[in-house]
Amino acid sequence: RDTLMARLDRHPEARDIAQVAACIGRECDLDLLSQVSGRSGAELEEALAKLAEAEILFRSSQGTVETFRFKHALVQEAAADTLLKSTRRDIHGRIARLLETGRPDYAVARPELLAYHFTQAQDFPVAVRYRQQAGNQAVAASGNLEAIGEFGQALERITLLPPSEERDRLELDILIAQAIPYTLTKGYAAPDHLVIV
Repeated sequence: RDTLMARLDRHPEARDIAQVAACIGRECDLDLLSQVSGRSGAELEEALAKLAEAEILFRSSQGTVETFRFKHALVQEAAADTLLKSTRRDIHGRIARLLETGRPDYAVARPELLAYHFTQAQDFPVAVRYRQQAGNQAVAASGNLEAIGEFGQALERITLLPPSEERDRLELDILIAQAIPYTLTKGYAAPDHLVIV
């Protein structure tokens, strides 16, 4: 971590790009990085070249999409940890909204990704909705353990919502949906399943 910080400190003009990339994930594409960071063109290219030279990010291409990947997950984590919590929350909020509005295919194909970013942005009502969607998709694909995990995370986030009839209804819907994968993986007599029923 200290080595990474020393490398980032040598390139302060590129530090914010590394931090934004770290919030996006272990790998990010150039277009999303540009939109979230608000930097583009030669300015962004120069910052990315410095991060590649410092061996923080590596450039690659997937078809016509140019991507950047952190050398290691610990490097990504260290870059994200250098942000203030409020700044990190704002960046995750920008990422979530850009993915939701600008890339609707993500909402369909990767609802767990949107749920993660909305959770980090502390937009819990939307995060719960995407976790529930991810759980339903996992059930449909016979990914019962994944579904249990997604529904479990949705239930954890529900506790952060203010009490209301709508919240109670949503919680009941998720508990009912979670009962199916529980039954298929653990059986009717599993202690967790008995609590749900």
